Amino acid sequence: MEKMFKNPRLSNRGFQLIEQMMVCLLIILVTTVGIDSALGWIEVYRLDNAVRMFSTRLSEMRSLSISLNYPIAVRISESRKEFSFSDRNEDRGIWTSLPKGVSFTGAPLRTVAFYPRGNAALGGTFRLSNSTGCFQVVVSPTGRIRWERLE
Repeated sequence: MEKMFKNPRLSNRGFQLIEQMMVCLLIILVTTVGIDSALGWIEVYRLDNAVRMFSTRLSEMRSLSISLNYPIAVRISESRKEFSFSDRNEDRGIWTSLPKGVSFTGAPLRTVAFYPRGNAALGGTFRLSNSTGCFQVVVSPTGRIRWERLE
């Protein structure tokens, strides 16, 4: 009786091998495109994060110089992947590393220092970049700090 109602075209075999391979191929393709896009956004985020961190630390050191009534200088390491703040005449300070892949591609020739009145000696422009782009952080002689993306 069971054979009577069973459709001979339908089977319990499931999907064919070629169908399963096509589904796997589509999953791999979508995943690859997604990962590539995500990695690009991570690099953009790292550069943006580095610029914000550096400009925030500059603002903090300007405020600290005013409150302590003492000059504070900005220093860039030889590797151009770290920066620190220290006494204008001494080479000490805690070095802060930039995020992976980000480095200073440009820095003022003279040391930029914040003074107790809030001004910065000579001012200067710092450039930070990675594979996705470049930003510049400008410190004006009046102590104002701003940053912008370079095209």
